[in-house]
Amino acid sequence: TDVSGEITVSSPIGFSTMVVKAAELFRREHDNCNVRHEIQNNVPNLEQSDVSLSIWAGPKPTTPDYVIVPLLDVQTALYASQSYLQRLA
Repeated sequence: TDVSGEITVSSPIGFSTMVVKAAELFRREHDNCNVRHEIQNNVPNLEQSDVSLSIWAGPKPTTPDYVIVPLLDVQTALYASQSYLQRLA
């Protein structure tokens, strides 16, 4: 299918590199489509914004009209030196 027009993707800054790389690959296959990326650390109201697709981390939104598709699981860890932990104790 031929895709044309503009797609606006929003994501937290931590996903920016992934979004930009994916947008470049998408544009190579769909040269009539422009992809715009907005960095947002909140879930945009898709009905009141021009965002076509939103990527975010956190709890699943409860908006009934949204189509939610899990993208990936992200594991995080915190690290600190022993001296830092002792100062906090």
